[in-house]
Amino acid sequence: MAGIFDLDEDYDEDEFCDEDEFCDEEFETNEYIKDESKAIELISKILSKSQFDFELENRKKRINDMLNWEILGKLKYLNLPDESRMQIELSNICKKLLEGKKYNAIKDKALVGVGGKFSAGKSKFINSLLKISELLPENQNPTTSIATYIVKGPQDIRLYTKDNCVCSIGVNELNALTHSFYERYKIGFSLFVDCVVVSSDTMPFDDVVFLDTPGYSKADSYEGVVGNTSDREKAQQQLSGVDYLIWLIDIENGEMSTSDVSFLKSLRIEKPILVVLNKADKKTDSDIEKTIEKVELTLDATDLNVYGVTAYSSLNGEEWKNNMIELFFDEVSGEKKSKTDANKQLESITDIVKNDIKGRLDSVSGEYNFYYNLLYITNHVFEIMSLVDLYGESQEKYRNLLRCNTINEINAYEIQGEIKKYYEGGACPIQAKS
Repeated sequence: MAGIFDLDEDYDEDEFCDEDEFCDEEFETNEYIKDESKAIELISKILSKSQFDFELENRKKRINDMLNWEILGKLKYLNLPDESRMQIELSNICKKLLEGKKYNAIKDKALVGVGGKFSAGKSKFINSLLKISELLPENQNPTTSIATYIVKGPQDIRLYTKDNCVCSIGVNELNALTHSFYERYKIGFSLFVDCVVVSSDTMPFDDVVFLDTPGYSKADSYEGVVGNTSDREKAQQQLSGVDYLIWLIDIENGEMSTSDVSFLKSLRIEKPILVVLNKADKKTDSDIEKTIEKVELTLDATDLNVYGVTAYSSLNGEEWKNNMIELFFDEVSGEKKSKTDANKQLESITDIVKNDIKGRLDSVSGEYNFYYNLLYITNHVFEIMSLVDLYGESQEKYRNLLRCNTINEINAYEIQGEIKKYYEGGACPIQAKS
């Protein structure tokens, strides 16, 4: 027994502190925390029959390398216009493709991430907004250091491990994936758990998936310090692949910090970001109005694409004085994002490259035909020498462009093949030991 619970002596216990208030006493009723044998049962359930799929991991790495480095990296000769934007798009496509395979439940839906600092109240906000407290009880404080997806569907909670396995768990098991479990047994589940997908038939949005993420910094971190680097990296990795973003700020902080702005810029979110001042019930109308104005002034001084700033009370389940959140979701619900869309985005980029090369080939072809015709009619020796050099340079350009065109076609063929093979595989189911 002791050997199992000594696996993680150096694990960062702060990783499992997220929401603003909880106490270990609340978890004393959770059998998987208070009973050591049940704790071992939960760990065994998650890890049993887990088989690391090296082929799948290698293919995933290959897709990641191709989309993030190779596709445009092999075409540096072209010096493509707007290349940086295309590279960002390719990187986001990669994340969506890999997510779509692993979390089948979220495909064909718009992915809305909810981010913010520790203690911004992200889980409570989602519970309140989606009315899913029966699955994610607020007083149980399930950890958000493990990314949690919430989707409409039959009541179910599925846990995905880092070695591509999946198992169904219950509410009590979910509520054991917490700071309290770490405190008692010194085991952090995020070592081997990648994400949790919660399905709820009461979820009000059919075509939307919510992503609850870890806070990117400690609530009490002072300006210029963003807390544990790993927390920032986790949140950044998860949120940079979302379609839409809701950014939560604890209204009691009274402002949007420069670290918030810096983090949001690093995500490169294309769609407008909705900023929500949470815990509005703790402030007067006058204070709320002043804080909104202050945050708006801060955002106006940035180049962030912002949908708007509003205030919300997770306690009362009410937005302050307007319906900005409802309008935001009217737009979100009308748009679906899927692996098919990601494939179309990929095809669009390769087509842009192909058309760019075609335009250059036409131009260079005309150029070397022009030099050839001049060579045919001139008799001046120095003109002939100069024209031969120019003609040779234009031919070399033409050959390089043809080579780039071939590389682009090979890239498209190879990445489509890798993606097809990746999707043909399946996550291995985990079953509890009998």
